Amino acid sequence: MNTERNNLSRRNFLKTSALGTAAIMAGRAVSFSSEEKKEEKKIPIGVQLYSLRGLGSSGRGGRGGSRGSGGMEVPATFEGIKKLGYDGVEFAGFYGYDNKAQEMRKLLDDTGLKACGFHLQGVTPDTMLGDMFQPTVDYNKTIGNKYLIFPMLRAQSEDEWKKVAEQFNQIADKLKPLDMYIGYHNHYQEFQQKFGDVTLYDTIFGNTKQDVISQLDIGHCTRGGGNPVEVIKKYPGRFVTVHVKDYGDTPVKDVVGDGTIQWKEILQTCKDIGGTKWYTIEEESFQFQGLEGIEKSINGLKKILAEMEV
Repeated sequence: MNTERNNLSRRNFLKTSALGTAAIMAGRAVSFSSEEKKEEKKIPIGVQLYSLRGLGSSGRGGRGGSRGSGGMEVPATFEGIKKLGYDGVEFAGFYGYDNKAQEMRKLLDDTGLKACGFHLQGVTPDTMLGDMFQPTVDYNKTIGNKYLIFPMLRAQSEDEWKKVAEQFNQIADKLKPLDMYIGYHNHYQEFQQKFGDVTLYDTIFGNTKQDVISQLDIGHCTRGGGNPVEVIKKYPGRFVTVHVKDYGDTPVKDVVGDGTIQWKEILQTCKDIGGTKWYTIEEESFQFQGLEGIEKSINGLKKILAEMEV
């Protein structure tokens, strides 16, 4: 028996085994890391509260209390939204809590919801560069919202829209040190109205800096003849929050998954190129009562997202 050879063989075996074990463990670490990374990349889902007309007025005013003008209890509504699986809410007014930011923050914290946007009400680019800047920032900072979105503006000519674009740039500069963002939410008209060969949408975003975000309403974009995938590719990284709404030949097809929109390619583009941090559902079919419409849409969106992960 060659003892030296056996000892060498044994040492080599142990060394090889140790290396193999290390490789397996490293592989596991990579695997775990990939799973964790996959989990981190999941984009949360919010709902635009304008979807729930009964919640109350979308205006700036409010008389206080826990009810909106439609009589629905805001705390109960938030609880219902959370139970449906939503992660956040986007505001269009504050439903009686206009001067009660701390109370609104408590409602959000108590239900585990995040503020994922605010459609500016009663505010213009002029006033956001003036006396409405600080109160708007203060309220939204308190409730934890970073995204201030103009839902519609009344400019008409190309020069007027270019002025708006420059005002957006100025507002973005003021918000940047505060880790907040100004943005614009499109309807279908922005893809139909043109100045020469340039759409209104491109007039806005072709004249604004990267820090001005586009809240792409996917349903409206499609209705206006736009291609959401091409739009996102043209302005990469600027679709921090997108409105998830379907489109079809009947109003009820606004429900995500019930219309004609090719969601998988669009959502993958949002994730890979758009810089998207929130999918925000807006249900505008007017066909459902209470939370039924937003329940159908979140279920449709989650089904699509689950199929994408397979």
